[in-house]
Amino acid sequence: AMRSHGAQVQLVEGLYDAARVQAEQEGARSGVRLVRHAGREAIASYGSLGLELVEDLRQLGVTELAQVAVIVPVGEGGLAAGVLASLKQLNPAITVVGVASDRTRQMEASLTAGRPVTVPLVPHVEEDGIKTGAASPLAVAVFRDLADGFVVVPHELIEQGIREQYAFGGIV
Repeated sequence: AMRSHGAQVQLVEGLYDAARVQAEQEGARSGVRLVRHAGREAIASYGSLGLELVEDLRQLGVTELAQVAVIVPVGEGGLAAGVLASLKQLNPAITVVGVASDRTRQMEASLTAGRPVTVPLVPHVEEDGIKTGAASPLAVAVFRDLADGFVVVPHELIEQGIREQYAFGGIV
């Protein structure tokens, strides 16, 4: 699909981290600007999801946002950081908790260390967007400064939740 829009596609051996490194090297060599999905621009754009969530809550009649708790899924952290930042900007009293699979502990390790760290990748990770061993440095800072909590859940619970969503609503 990307090629049909004129993109030059290069397949890279390995997972996301290897592809990101190669893309950064190619961008530096060719002068092409690489926009990371967990970089400043992307995180800012993901904030629109937080705005949409608040709008949906208001349409449901929720007027006291201080009584709202939002759980955001975390992999590398870009999407979650954008949602977290926008929600806290709208109302700092909104409770926002990050949640990650026990197969992807890069954000947990980074928050514990107080800085971005890389953790070994777990083979056969099925969850979308988390096949990386490194958390976004900017996302780590956002979570450190703004999140109300962070939890790690067993991968099996995520699988169970996906099956239940599909069984009860046809949603995946």
